[in-house]
This record gives sequence, structure tokens and C-alpha cells, in this order.
Amino acid sequence: MTQNGRQRLQAEKDNSNLSVPGIIVKKLLNTLCAVAALLLPVTGQAGVIRHDVNMQEHIALAAAPQFDPVGRLLFSTSAGNWICSGTLISASFVLTAGHCLDDVTTSNVTFDVGGFTYSGAQWQVHASWNGDFLAGNDLALLQLMGNVGNVTPASVYQGNDEVGAIGTHVGLGSSGNGLTGSTLGPGTKRAGNNRMDLVDSTNVTGRTHSNIIWTDFDAPAGTLPSQGTGLYPSAAYLADPLAYSLGITSGVALNLEYSIAGGDSGGGFFLQENNQWFLAGVHSFLAGIDASGPNASYGDLSGSIRVSSFANWIDAAQGSAAVVPVPGAVWLLGSALGVLGALKRKVRVAA
Repeated sequence: MTQNGRQRLQAEKDNSNLSVPGIIVKKLLNTLCAVAALLLPVTGQAGVIRHDVNMQEHIALAAAPQFDPVGRLLFSTSAGNWICSGTLISASFVLTAGHCLDDVTTSNVTFDVGGFTYSGAQWQVHASWNGDFLAGNDLALLQLMGNVGNVTPASVYQGNDEVGAIGTHVGLGSSGNGLTGSTLGPGTKRAGNNRMDLVDSTNVTGRTHSNIIWTDFDAPAGTLPSQGTGLYPSAAYLADPLAYSLGITSGVALNLEYSIAGGDSGGGFFLQENNQWFLAGVHSFLAGIDASGPNASYGDLSGSIRVSSFANWIDAAQGSAAVVPVPGAVWLLGSALGVLGALKRKVRVAA
């Protein structure tokens, strides 16, 4: 059921000079800033955690039944084999990030969930996705060739009460801790918590939309920059990045405080409302006020696409897939090519 391989960490900071009010978009979620060509096993843990918490707590959280719909998305392009995450939202449809399936050479798409592997039949990337992460439309919908019968799909959140909620990130990306950032390879499902700090991007990026759920990776009280490697040189910033950079108080580090990392792209950000769990966000990117430092370390911000903003598109896209698309239709056959996009936003695995 799994694909053995290695993760390639690529040295890249191609967005390090993209300045926005208060922050710099310094790294794309699936582009890990590390030593070029460094190879690590694909069997590492997902997500980056506090340095003072046992990783087994995060693995146990991911095993909760409400997170069963989150699975591993594998695919190939002309540049190699790649891993993302995704969430089953109906018997045969998976919601993931647009940048996971936007390459012209995408093929061999599979989704692992519930102990089985399903081939991708066709997929649709949101029409407005053009590589601009801050625009907040980094979404794709994948249709599987068969129905998943042993996993209850996630319910798509359609409310507007995300801000202030304690959400749970779930994915199969890279791992590490807040002092070091993501240093281990992807492949194991893991979960952690973070407060949904804001959805209005105006004060963060200058964009006047509410399509991104923003969170920050708070360090435990008393954490010093000198304890880590390349951390931003301010203990106050590490403890509450949004308060330090934008004056938006977002609270202290949670017991299972968590940051998404490479390979978590397309994974789910869940919230609980009235005793029911909903998929509220789709993991998209990382950002910070420092252009250097390790990925997914204390002080970094993360952006997840706000699912409630796209509920109508998700419903319409699933409905339009009932008929096999003809050439030129927006749905892309699994044997055909994907849509235009960059190659460097996924975590690479090699057989």
C-alpha cells in the first residue's frame, strides 16, 4: 500500500523577496529550504511540533476516526515522483491543493486512504489558480476511479466562524520541531492543533479577500532564539508572531501546537462545531517575517485555503464530473496532462 523512496530537499528561496505588509512569503509549503540534493527516507513523520512534546501524541491524534478521510496523494511529473496530502469529501472525490496537480506532465495519480490505494481518474484545478499563493485559490478536486467504501468522507464546512477556533492540521508531510524546522522526510500521517487566527488577508498581505485561514507557529513560553538554528532573533516574535509583526494577538502555544510542512500540501485543517467535525481548510503555503531560517520553525505563519469560500465550486465541480469530459473540458483525464504550474512545490520521492 505504500511507495518506498526518498525525499529530495531542494534549496530554494524564490519568494524570499516578495514583501508584503508585515511579512515575507519566504517558502512554499512543498519546497523545503535545505541543502540541495539532500536525501532522506520517505518514512518520516508528518508536520512540525513543539520541541518539548512527544511525537507519539501527534501520531495518536491523527489516528482519530474523524481524520480517517485524510490520505496520501502520490503522482509523477517529468521531473520525478511527488507526494502531497488530500482529504476524501465524498465516496470518490478528494480535495487537495491546486499546486499539487497543476503540472502539464502530471500522471500516475494515486490516493492512499483506509488501507487501500485508488487511482485518479480525472482532476480539476480551480480556474483562478495561477501560482499566486496569496490570491487564495490554491485548490484542486480529484476524482478516483472507484468509490471508497470503508472511510466516512469529511464534511465540508460552510459556516463563517473559523476565526478563534482551535483547528487540527492533518497531513503526511515532513517532520521536525520548532527549533529546527522540518528536517525529516514525509510519509506518516500526523496531526496537531493551531488557532485559526484570521481570514481577512488585508493586514497581512494587502489583498482584500478572506479566502485564506492564517495561523502562526507559537513557541512555548521562555523559548529563546539561541536554542534553535536560524530562528528570528526575538523571543517575543517566536512566542506570538502575529502580535509581534501585525499587532494581532493570537494566544499562546497550544499543548499540541503544530506547523504544516513540505508534503502536507492539500492536507486538511479541521474544526469542530456543535460536536461535529468539518473540513475547514486545505493546506497551501508557509510564510514569515524573516527571509531566512529553517522551514516550519517557530515564528512561521501558514496559509490554508478557506473551504467555506469555495463550497459552491466544490459542489459544482463534483456535479460536472458525472459525465466523462470531452477533449478541452475543464476536467483532465488521468491519462492526459495537467494544467500549467511550477514543479517545485511538491515533496519529491524517488523509487
